[in-house]
Amino acid sequence: LLHQYQHQYQYPSGPGNNSRDNKATSNTNNNNNESYNLRSVFDQLLMDLNLSPSSTSISSTSQKKIEQLEQKLLPPSSVSSTLPSSTRTTILSKMNRKNIRTIIFQIFKSSLQMSNEDLYKVIIKAPQLLLYSSYNIQQSVSYLQNELQLTTEDVRRMILIRPMVLAHDFHSTEDGDDYNYGEGNKTKGRDKAIGDVEAKGRRKKNKADQIIDFLSNDLKIDYKKVIVRYPQLFELKAGGLMEKAQFLLETMKLHRWNDLSFTVSAFPPLLWLSETNIEQKVHFLSTELELDDHEIRDVLVTYPQIMGLSVEQNLRHKVDYFIREGGTAEEGAGAGLSRQELKELFLYQPALLAYSLENRIKPRLRSLEENYISFCYAPPYLMSLSESKFDQWLEMQKSTWSIR
Repeated sequence: LLHQYQHQYQYPSGPGNNSRDNKATSNTNNNNNESYNLRSVFDQLLMDLNLSPSSTSISSTSQKKIEQLEQKLLPPSSVSSTLPSSTRTTILSKMNRKNIRTIIFQIFKSSLQMSNEDLYKVIIKAPQLLLYSSYNIQQSVSYLQNELQLTTEDVRRMILIRPMVLAHDFHSTEDGDDYNYGEGNKTKGRDKAIGDVEAKGRRKKNKADQIIDFLSNDLKIDYKKVIVRYPQLFELKAGGLMEKAQFLLETMKLHRWNDLSFTVSAFPPLLWLSETNIEQKVHFLSTELELDDHEIRDVLVTYPQIMGLSVEQNLRHKVDYFIREGGTAEEGAGAGLSRQELKELFLYQPALLAYSLENRIKPRLRSLEENYISFCYAPPYLMSLSESKFDQWLEMQKSTWSIR
């Protein structure tokens, strides 16, 4: 039935709708026909997603989805959008109609078992994905499932997190050697990879395999769990991974390779954060909290996610608040801790500086103040409690005794 429906489906013909070369028209005399045809293609795409705009009982949620897709895909003559008109026109006018059907029905819906909601999210995040040839996208899916032995659920999750992972050339042997748009270029990158052999006659290991080898053999971590959560790992330069690993070992004061394995497994963005970014945060911890090398190592092994927080927009504000003298809320009161007290609290719970200043830290300290409870005498795990458990703890303190 799916095969029959695909062949019965007819996209409108007209300017910019050549299914072979995917080229958009440049004839300004046909602008009206082009807008009509683009709108028709767009409406057919909505039908594929069960978002028919002609329905009289369409929900407000579906209507919002249609408007968002319009903003992404249609030119300004059809809808107002913040996207450059050339980008939106190119996306629709270059679409190979048969190619779209293959991507949506054979790959996304049939092979990957994507729901209409999932497919909508993918198109909203990366509408340009519909420009890539179905052959290349299928090759990427096959590599993920067959070579890396990922489940359908894993691949689907990766695509929802980062749809353009399917546009990556997993057979490339060179960094940044991604294939081009269009059916006619489907073998360009892969033919080059297959034919590009070393002088000894041995085929070069492709870039994706080098990254997987680094994760599984060098770092000794479960690469499947890591790449499913962070598909952007495939965008790294494979040749620079070992150098980056050595930098992380030295800068983050890690003692052994196992420390690095643990931190990268818990927070893979360490592999693509800039060296300046990482150095800045380690310097902040050593100067503002007066941590020595061993303490920095302990903190980063325990909670490496702190390296993902901005110094100026996040960490500094929280440190300043904790060491600011107490007072009333109107006076901009702080926690009134000494730097040494904050250091000890942070070493006990490194995630302390990751909690929201406005939504968790300040409200809880305000509750303590209102109930005459000194933060210095509160349990060090106070910020990690859920809202319900914090309320239970606070109620128990109120019913027994308070320290001012």
